[in-house]
Amino acid sequence: MTAAGTPYAWGGGNCNGPTGDQPPYDYGEVGYDCSGLVAWAVCQVTGRDLFKEGVRQTRSMYCRSNYKKVPYAQRQPGDAVFFGGNCDCPSASGIHHVGLMIDSGDRL
Repeated sequence: MTAAGTPYAWGGGNCNGPTGDQPPYDYGEVGYDCSGLVAWAVCQVTGRDLFKEGVRQTRSMYCRSNYKKVPYAQRQPGDAVFFGGNCDCPSASGIHHVGLMIDSGDRL
């Protein structure tokens, strides 16, 4: 299981792997964006397809996927980490990026 070396593609990626980028940034790349990479990784480990559950963008991933939310200091490898501001669901307008914790200090 690896995505190393896969290009960035806005709107790209799902449970099955990399996909083509999406408008408005469709340049013909096949790869992952941040939410596509996280969704692919979650699917590989758990079999759970976040996108089939209606979670397609980083903001909705944060608000609708029923993740257990923990303080940043308590994060564990494999945890999803959301960036960009505060989120008081159902409005997640400040969230614009998601990644995965690699270890206690590194994010992917």
